[in-house]
Amino acid sequence: MRETLSTRRRILKSGAALTGAGLLAGCSGDGGSVSGNDGDGNSAGTGTGGNSGGSSSASDGTITVGTIHPQTGPYAVFTESVEASVQIAADRINQNGGVNGNTIEVLNRDSQLDPSTAVQEARDLVQAENADILVGATSSAVTRAITDVAKRNGVIQLNATSASPSLTGENCSRYFFRFRPTTEHQAIPFCPWLYENVGQTMSIYYSDYAWGQSGLENFSAEFEDAGGEVLNSVAVPLGTSDQSSYISSIDTNADVLVPVMGGSDAAAFLEQGNSYGIFEEMEVAAPGSDFLGGHLEQAIEGMTIITAFMPRAVGLWDTPYIQNFIDEYQSRMDGMPMMQSIRPFDMMNQVFSTAASIDYGGRGDTDALIGALQGREFSADNYARAAFIRSANNQMTYEQAIMRAENDSFTQMKAAALDPLRDIPTQCEF
Repeated sequence: MRETLSTRRRILKSGAALTGAGLLAGCSGDGGSVSGNDGDGNSAGTGTGGNSGGSSSASDGTITVGTIHPQTGPYAVFTESVEASVQIAADRINQNGGVNGNTIEVLNRDSQLDPSTAVQEARDLVQAENADILVGATSSAVTRAITDVAKRNGVIQLNATSASPSLTGENCSRYFFRFRPTTEHQAIPFCPWLYENVGQTMSIYYSDYAWGQSGLENFSAEFEDAGGEVLNSVAVPLGTSDQSSYISSIDTNADVLVPVMGGSDAAAFLEQGNSYGIFEEMEVAAPGSDFLGGHLEQAIEGMTIITAFMPRAVGLWDTPYIQNFIDEYQSRMDGMPMMQSIRPFDMMNQVFSTAASIDYGGRGDTDALIGALQGREFSADNYARAAFIRSANNQMTYEQAIMRAENDSFTQMKAAALDPLRDIPTQCEF
């Protein structure tokens, strides 16, 4: 090795009004509706034409957002945090007059990490509750199932938690917008840095389903393109609590280990891998917001991550926007936010500031909102990170950073710029 560095609706505890500059771009300071541009100088977009798939449910002055995430299973650890972050953003928007005078209502449902259950919940939200926008899910397979419901009903689906490239690739939909990096977006800047600064050989340890499999594919390809060699890979069934037999299959001759897993699977590996001495034998580098999503404080000294979001005011994230979110989250949830937390909060602010700029009032304006979001740029002055939505596939792309756990905190090793990610080929065809 180189010498280197409730199932229908969850009511959240009410919090104090969020304060501070940059918390929601476009909010008026006098309590008026979010209006005008999105705070980045972007003017209103144009609609794409066609049928929106339903009439607006905002005639009563309400825009309904239905979320679908697993409240049970290996990713349940993220759900309460994600739901809280969506609610924090909705409350802040409502406290400032809503979206063009309309109040956002959030309804939370349990996917049970099951595609068929998620489809039933999505149908009920759209057809019985007249939801204007769907948010979810976590598992890429469950997210894909919901996408079919959103497409058939002409409803926008927002996602801040699923990373499989296929969702904005061969399985894309013009109604689906993803607000998080894919495994490909993470591997492109991370793998060359690992090869130059950590080591020339890699082992990959991954959850054996769509997201983990895409991580294996992308990290293998990018590391080999950089000149490195992948010595072995270990597939771990989703939800495996005792990973001892899989950990023993890791080739510890590799310089660096990349674990592509999240939720309770990642928590189990952190504990068991450490007890087996993996973190002493190898450098460990991970897609940080997923691997450390529910357990940031368990990061092992020397671990390296790549992330677009950090729920701590450090490095790129030392901004009033992040600090104000942390303060409000702590006041409601009695604890620090997870790595997963800031993404849905940022997503809600970006989408609804855009919605305000086109006089959005609900589902009847779906086509106009799609057109306004496609190709839109967001400044780090007003949001968590500089970012833009690719019009080719509705994929949000972020500035990221490579961070290393040192002395009970994280040190920024490198900022990964946006430009190399602007023109990644996509198999998406709307």
